[in-house]
Amino acid sequence: MNLCSFQGCCNIKKGELDYCHLRSHNDVNNKIIKEFEETTVPKNKFEIIPVPRDGACMFVSLAKYFNSGEEEEICARRIQMDLMEWVIENGNKEFPNSGGILIKDFIELVHGEEDITNLDEYKYYYSEYAGDEVIDEDGEVFPERWGSILELFAFHKLFTINVNIFLLKKIDRKFNVVLCSKRSREYRFYLSEKFYDIRFENECNLYFNTIYKNPHWEFLNKK
Repeated sequence: MNLCSFQGCCNIKKGELDYCHLRSHNDVNNKIIKEFEETTVPKNKFEIIPVPRDGACMFVSLAKYFNSGEEEEICARRIQMDLMEWVIENGNKEFPNSGGILIKDFIELVHGEEDITNLDEYKYYYSEYAGDEVIDEDGEVFPERWGSILELFAFHKLFTINVNIFLLKKIDRKFNVVLCSKRSREYRFYLSEKFYDIRFENECNLYFNTIYKNPHWEFLNKK
């Protein structure tokens, strides 16, 4: 009797194949699963701490990291101001892994859609908290002042904390590795990017949800 080659399976092979009707018993699929598990972190390693979608989600997430007992929004406001000042003071330094792009020029790459393109504009707009709706003297509403990898790099350098940025991924029914949200029951954490310095002892873990129209940051509490 030609049994499926999958360990412990007693089903009959499917035609001339080495496995049965169960797709999970396909050797190719098993390799996909193994590689996926080796390159991701199980969902039970972190708790996703919800953060309001108020435009200041990154800064609030970073405030949750400190958990200092200070009111969260006050802490988030202070963090945004500190990071803004760091960016201004270090504008002529290179942003890492950017091919030599200076921080002052990197501003346009991450905030150009909001028409924030240089240090002067950055200072003008980011002096106002991202979670506030601000109207200028001409009656124009300030653009979004969301946190990006630029501000996370500033956080990494200013507070000497390593930063890990995770996405959520899963294997779909066709055995494709795809992005997903925390609504999925089978997600795992995929390390998308990190700012690391061997001299820094502490680390901050964040979840970056990119599958919706407006990306969103949330804090990850390590279990």
